[in-house]
Parts: sequence; structure tokens; C-alpha cells
Amino acid sequence: MTGQAPPGDRVPPVPGGAEETVAFARAARELGLKLSELELAVQLGEVRAVAVGAVGTVGAMGRRVARAELLRVAAAEGFPGALRARLRVVGTAEGAELMGISPGRFTRLARGGFLTPVRFYVNRYRAVVWLYPAAELAAFANRVQAASLPSSEPLSARGSGATPEAG
Repeated sequence: MTGQAPPGDRVPPVPGGAEETVAFARAARELGLKLSELELAVQLGEVRAVAVGAVGTVGAMGRRVARAELLRVAAAEGFPGALRARLRVVGTAEGAELMGISPGRFTRLARGGFLTPVRFYVNRYRAVVWLYPAAELAAFANRVQAASLPSSEPLSARGSGATPEAG
């Protein structure tokens, strides 16, 4: 039995204080996510993964997730619903509806570089469908709306120095 991997997909702690890690598929199961959702979570920085192998390369075991990281993510408030909400991706039509704008304006914002897609796929008509994080679209819409609202304060209250002179 010497030289064989331990049973299951657990890797024993590495000498020198490295922490215990689990395989990517197992981490996805433990977090209640699909494998593609976990990959997106790692891409967006919601979950930290480690590459196991030589420096600069991914070894035979590939990417893994530290046990402590699984516990951190699972202990977050609102888990798993809040995590799934942050990982939700939408296409052009749903994104435009979410932002309260037309799909044409949404497309122009995306082409202008204001919106960044995180995934894509080719549909049955061989058209590329870009997917955007719903949380980022909502935050962008709120920032733009807040910036475009006129102030209800009079000029004198804003400190412009234009105060009416008394009589």
C-alpha cells in the first residue's frame, strides 16, 4: 500500500504546517454548489483556492480548497443563500431589466467597457451569450442613479458661496 493516495480525496497535512485541503469537487458538494458555481466563486474571489504542485504549475492534484476556507465561507451570514445571490449571473435581457434600462442601452454599456462579463457560452444559433454578475449590475445601476439625481439642496446650503444679501 506504500505510494498510494489516501482513501477518499483528502490529502493528509503536509509537513511544515500546511493546512488540510479538499478536492474541488468535494468542496463544491460541501458548500452545496455545482462545480461551475464553485469555479465562478473562485474567479470572483468569494472562495480562495490553492494550487497543489510545483511553484508556477498546477500539480497532478490540481486546485484544492483549504478546510479552513470551507468553514469560513459556511460560517458567513446568510449561507448558502447569500453566496448563491452573489454568484448569480444574468444575460443581456435580464441584466437590462435588473438595471431598469433597455437591452440596447445595456449592450452599448457593455461594449463601452462599463460592464464586465464573467462567463459566456455559444447558444444553438452560434451566437455568443455573455453573462454578467447580477450583484455588480445592481451596484452599477445604483451608483449611476445616485450620481444623476439632482440635489434638492439650495445652492447656499451646498457651500457655493452664493448667499443672498440682506436688504
